[in-house]
Amino acid sequence: MKAHGRFAPVLLLVGAGAGIGSIFPLAKVASLQGVPPLAFAFGLCFGAGTVLLAASLARGRAPPLDLRHLRYYLLSGLLGIALPWTLVVVLVPRLGSGLPAVVQSLAPILTLAIVLALGHETLNGRRLAGLAAGMAGMLIAVLARNEVTVGESIVWQLLALVTPLSLAFGNVYRTAAWPAGGDAVSLAAGALAAAALFDALAL
Repeated sequence: MKAHGRFAPVLLLVGAGAGIGSIFPLAKVASLQGVPPLAFAFGLCFGAGTVLLAASLARGRAPPLDLRHLRYYLLSGLLGIALPWTLVVVLVPRLGSGLPAVVQSLAPILTLAIVLALGHETLNGRRLAGLAAGMAGMLIAVLARNEVTVGESIVWQLLALVTPLSLAFGNVYRTAAWPAGGDAVSLAAGALAAAALFDALAL
């Protein structure tokens, strides 16, 4: 295996983390500049979807438009992109970028909890310890930032929990509904197009 092949998963992980992590400060900057949250979310989805669509077309792998794929685009775009990330950009002006970013880290933990509940995975000591450590780490981070408050903002803080929950269900759905032989780039382009459509309808 070539060196770049061995390091590809790490590079992809770092790239994905950097891209996702940049959403929170960018949403804060956009709100300070007066950009409407829904318009910002639409721009993110439309821009990324356009880039991936161009890439898939260049590779000769245009997103299929049969009923099964359209259903996949709509549901994965709603659960994994439109709902959680639009909610993030709506919450950042009210809660700051810190709390939504910390709470979003619950998504992998909730994903594991869902697949365990569905019986797709088995619980063992290591996984249980991982779930407990993840939950404890999130709570420590939130409490250390003095982000837990009472009053009107508690509603927005509770809404922040929808983000990782929606991402978790989106992860499970994509795994279960991934079309056989599906191309990751073209499927992502279709999901982003669907997410942009949802945001456009909400504008």
